[in-house]
Amino acid sequence: MLFEKILMSREVIIVGYQAYDFAPSLVVGQIRIYDFCLDFSRFDSLIFTSKNAVLALEKNAKKYPQMDVWRQLPSYVIGRGTQKEVLACGGRVEYIAQNAHGAEFAQELCKILEGQRVCYLRAKITHSKLEEYLWQSRIDVSVQNAYESHPIALSQTQAPKEHSILLFTAPSAYKYFSQNFAWNTNYIAVALGQTTYQSFDSNIKAFCSPYQDIKKALGFCQTLRI
Repeated sequence: MLFEKILMSREVIIVGYQAYDFAPSLVVGQIRIYDFCLDFSRFDSLIFTSKNAVLALEKNAKKYPQMDVWRQLPSYVIGRGTQKEVLACGGRVEYIAQNAHGAEFAQELCKILEGQRVCYLRAKITHSKLEEYLWQSRIDVSVQNAYESHPIALSQTQAPKEHSILLFTAPSAYKYFSQNFAWNTNYIAVALGQTTYQSFDSNIKAFCSPYQDIKKALGFCQTLRI
């Protein structure tokens, strides 16, 4: 009976960079967007692995109108959230990754991007080596650091309660959470993607969501309660 009560009391919390209105959230970091101006006539296509890179590009395109042409270029993306952001900004989504890990995404892209000039917009620090895999396959990729993340100092009173299921949206979200709180052995960690999953410490109970869509990932988290 006690075990059943624990299962039912598990709260699912999204740990990342924004609060969501459809689920409990813990914001552990903030994004700083870089100022940059690119000549998109040099490129045939774009790569985005996070919606923050799309937001950074859109913000700079408003400042530098000559960058508006990015919307005409085909975008190759990881994750439904990234796809939705590209479309919301009026861009073209040509391809969505079948696999959310950088190495596998690179393999998917190698034949598709052969002969193209590609701009990869990304965070300053990434755990994926996507561009290196593409360079090894002789894909002409230019990298633009579009933003960086910073941790937020949180009070210990904000620590999730025991037995919580924590859905981490990025490797840095797990890093910043760990900087704020000691890991409770009764937590369950769930990663939104393989790169985030591989950032977890080996001694914690963890799963990788089979879904990149955050609402579907929440549904997966709910199955861990029973």
